[in-house]
Amino acid sequence: MSHRLHLTLAVICSLSGAAAFAQSRPPSAPWVREEIRSAVLGERRGILIATPERYRNRPDSFAVLIVLDAQDRALFESAVANARFLASRAEALELIVVGVENSADRARDLTPRATGATARRMPTAGGADQFARFLSTELLPHIRARYRTRALTLLAGHSLGGLFAIHVVASGEPTYGAVIAMSPSIWWNDSTALVSYSDAISRLPTPPRLFVTSGSLEGGLDRATRRFAER
Repeated sequence: MSHRLHLTLAVICSLSGAAAFAQSRPPSAPWVREEIRSAVLGERRGILIATPERYRNRPDSFAVLIVLDAQDRALFESAVANARFLASRAEALELIVVGVENSADRARDLTPRATGATARRMPTAGGADQFARFLSTELLPHIRARYRTRALTLLAGHSLGGLFAIHVVASGEPTYGAVIAMSPSIWWNDSTALVSYSDAISRLPTPPRLFVTSGSLEGGLDRATRRFAER
């Protein structure tokens, strides 16, 4: 299990280069789109759900992977395709992949409170805690009530979504057994987030697995990610 979970995290990280509900007609892609009416967010939010290929034919339960920024269909489809390919080779866990579409104000959803120059550039920032509550108290219960799920839940985000993923870990959120932060915007608040988050995570008694990645061509972002990992 531990080896396969590690492979699951590593493979999904390769993608970084790129409540009431109403269910729509399934598209041609191997997933369906639904909408959740969120009391926490005060709006309807679109989600995409892709079940493993064995889901219809066997009564098994499956771990859940939440992928942020699912309005980027190419990114979400890549996550589904990679998850299915690795599972078909028994190299990774079979997953129910749940994509969460961003609102028109992506920065609001995915960021902690902004200070200094960051606050001037992103005046609507700061909704990360509220968005995290939506995921844990509305989205996941919605999925668990309608699909056969195991307790293990993974969270994956890139860029501001990667910052959000680290924020969730640092806050001590117990929902996730593993968190994936791809090219995280750890420069947030003049890079003070790098220090505050790494210190907060180091104090957690039992932190989840945290897999952080960035590319060597990403310049300052990669250097900040490396500093975070070293701390």
